[in-house]
Amino acid sequence: IYNFREVSIDESTNGTTSVAYPNPFQSYVNIMIPQHYGLTQLLILDELGNEVTVKKDLRGGELYIIGNELSPGLYLFVLESDQYREQL
Repeated sequence: IYNFREVSIDESTNGTTSVAYPNPFQSYVNIMIPQHYGLTQLLILDELGNEVTVKKDLRGGELYIIGNELSPGLYLFVLESDQYREQL
Protein backbone atom coordinates (compact mmCIF):
# COMPACT_ATOMS: atom_id res chain seq x y z
CA ILE A 1 0.00 0.00 0.00
CA TYR A 2 1.31 3.41 -0.96
CA ASN A 3 0.23 6.66 0.59
CA PHE A 4 1.00 9.76 -1.45
CA ARG A 5 0.55 13.27 -0.21
CA GLU A 6 1.23 16.34 -2.29
CA VAL A 7 2.86 19.01 -0.17
CA SER A 8 3.57 21.68 -2.77
CA ILE A 9 2.42 22.98 -6.12
CA ASP A 10 4.57 22.54 -9.20
CA GLU A 11 6.32 25.87 -9.50
CA SER A 12 6.69 25.51 -13.28
CA THR A 13 3.14 26.77 -13.86
CA ASN A 14 3.97 30.19 -12.35
CA GLY A 15 0.30 30.71 -11.52
CA THR A 16 -0.77 30.61 -15.17
CA THR A 17 -2.93 27.48 -14.95
CA SER A 18 -5.23 26.14 -12.28
CA VAL A 19 -4.19 23.26 -10.05
CA ALA A 20 -6.22 20.82 -7.93
CA TYR A 21 -4.48 18.87 -5.17
CA PRO A 22 -4.26 16.35 -3.66
CA ASN A 23 -5.56 14.03 -6.33
CA PRO A 24 -7.19 11.71 -5.42
CA PHE A 25 -8.64 13.38 -2.31
CA GLN A 26 -10.66 12.17 0.64
CA SER A 27 -11.04 14.86 3.27
CA TYR A 28 -10.38 17.99 1.19
CA VAL A 29 -9.21 19.34 -2.15
CA ASN A 30 -7.52 22.68 -2.84
CA ILE A 31 -8.12 24.36 -6.18
CA MET A 32 -5.77 27.16 -7.17
CA ILE A 33 -7.41 29.64 -9.57
CA PRO A 34 -5.06 32.00 -11.46
CA GLN A 35 -5.70 35.71 -10.87
CA HIS A 36 -5.93 36.45 -14.60
CA TYR A 37 -9.03 34.22 -14.96
CA GLY A 38 -11.09 37.04 -13.45
CA LEU A 39 -14.57 36.24 -12.18
CA THR A 40 -14.89 32.46 -12.39
CA GLN A 41 -17.33 29.67 -11.61
CA LEU A 42 -16.49 26.09 -10.67
CA LEU A 43 -18.70 23.29 -11.95
CA ILE A 44 -18.39 19.94 -10.22
CA LEU A 45 -19.54 17.09 -12.47
CA ASP A 46 -19.90 13.40 -11.64
CA GLU A 47 -18.40 10.61 -13.77
CA LEU A 48 -21.45 10.71 -16.08
CA GLY A 49 -21.11 14.45 -16.68
CA ASN A 50 -24.08 15.38 -14.51
CA GLU A 51 -23.75 18.67 -12.64
CA VAL A 52 -23.37 18.03 -8.91
CA THR A 53 -22.84 21.62 -7.77
CA VAL A 54 -21.73 25.03 -8.99
CA LYS A 55 -19.70 27.56 -7.03
CA LYS A 56 -20.13 31.02 -8.58
CA ASP A 57 -18.48 34.42 -8.36
CA LEU A 58 -15.01 33.08 -7.56
CA ARG A 59 -11.88 35.17 -7.97
CA GLY A 60 -8.28 34.10 -8.39
CA GLY A 61 -6.76 32.42 -5.36
CA GLU A 62 -7.27 29.22 -3.44
CA LEU A 63 -10.60 27.42 -3.09
CA TYR A 64 -10.87 24.77 -0.37
CA ILE A 65 -13.57 22.09 -0.77
CA ILE A 66 -14.24 19.72 2.10
CA GLY A 67 -14.58 16.12 0.93
CA ASN A 68 -17.74 15.37 2.91
CA GLU A 69 -19.57 17.92 0.70
CA LEU A 70 -19.41 15.24 -2.03
CA SER A 71 -20.47 11.59 -2.06
CA PRO A 72 -17.65 9.10 -2.75
CA GLY A 73 -16.98 8.85 -6.48
CA LEU A 74 -15.15 10.34 -9.44
CA TYR A 75 -15.51 14.04 -10.16
CA LEU A 76 -14.49 16.46 -12.87
CA PHE A 77 -13.86 20.07 -11.89
CA VAL A 78 -14.46 22.67 -14.61
CA LEU A 79 -13.39 26.29 -14.18
CA GLU A 80 -15.20 28.76 -16.45
CA SER A 81 -14.83 32.49 -16.95
CA ASP A 82 -15.53 34.83 -19.85
CA GLN A 83 -12.21 33.96 -21.50
CA TYR A 84 -11.21 30.59 -20.02
CA ARG A 85 -12.55 27.06 -19.63
CA GLU A 86 -10.34 24.52 -17.96
CA GLN A 87 -11.00 20.96 -16.82
CA LEU A 88 -9.17 19.58 -13.81
